[in-house]
Amino acid sequence: MITIFTALYPEAKELIRALSLKKDMTQNHFQVFSDENNQIQIVITGASAIAAATAVAECSTRREPDSGDFLINYGSCAGRKNIPVGTVSLCNKLTQTVDGRTFYPDILYRHPFEEAELYSFPAVQDRESFQQFLDKDAGAGDRRKEILVDMEAAAIYQAGNYYYAPHQMLFLKVVTDHGTTQEPQSAGSGEHFSQIMDRAAEEVLTFIRQLLTMQEKNSRQESMQEAFRSQVEEQAKLWQEALHGSETMKAQIRQMILYHSLCEAKEASGKQTMSGWYREYEQAGRLPAKDKREGKRILEELRARVL
Repeated sequence: MITIFTALYPEAKELIRALSLKKDMTQNHFQVFSDENNQIQIVITGASAIAAATAVAECSTRREPDSGDFLINYGSCAGRKNIPVGTVSLCNKLTQTVDGRTFYPDILYRHPFEEAELYSFPAVQDRESFQQFLDKDAGAGDRRKEILVDMEAAAIYQAGNYYYAPHQMLFLKVVTDHGTTQEPQSAGSGEHFSQIMDRAAEEVLTFIRQLLTMQEKNSRQESMQEAFRSQVEEQAKLWQEALHGSETMKAQIRQMILYHSLCEAKEASGKQTMSGWYREYEQAGRLPAKDKREGKRILEELRARVL
């Protein structure tokens, strides 16, 4: 599953519409929107670090993420003037300004976005404070450095780190201003804010759909691998019983089956399979073996044929 955490509904509404997500009425503390197949959900956390971290913890406890799941923090941010309004950035470094702690999400996937550093403040910064921060802390010696500011990302990373690996957490931010104090809900600013987020959503949706496709492919591969492991286990047990073998012998047979299968796949030479050898011994009247001693003799023959 992909879980997207956003602070405000206007940030997420175009994603909700485009992905045909429906509100989950069983959720009491946060607004949650999900699809019919439980492949993706969007959680509206509220605009604060504590609210965002609480939402991550609650959703991750309700449904424990597995190794193929993703956490995405998506939303608006302030950016340096060299970053145009509407730019979507993938954050490769997060800094919590209260204590200076820094976090580095692992970016292992191809993406179309600019990469930027993000600083999470405990409260909205006015223009003067934002500029002072850029001049003093973030911009020394490099005025072109791409710097973003928000309130929630560092907290989401820290909460998510209990449930997700660093490569499973992605932080996508849209620059909606350059350090103003306007809020999306204030008079005259809401419509402009929504337009910026709606335009950015198209690019983000393409990336999200790529992640969904990758998840589906990985899921199919895992199913195939699980089916293969089951077949190997069944075949190893069949040989063990026919050879009057111990658990140690069963483990040896399992390894031979795996090795022989890999050699077959690599060479594509049409060699006889372990199942074929079983039928061969069976037709010759040697399986099931008369006793454990005969079983060990056949096991040595098998080892010589495989290796």
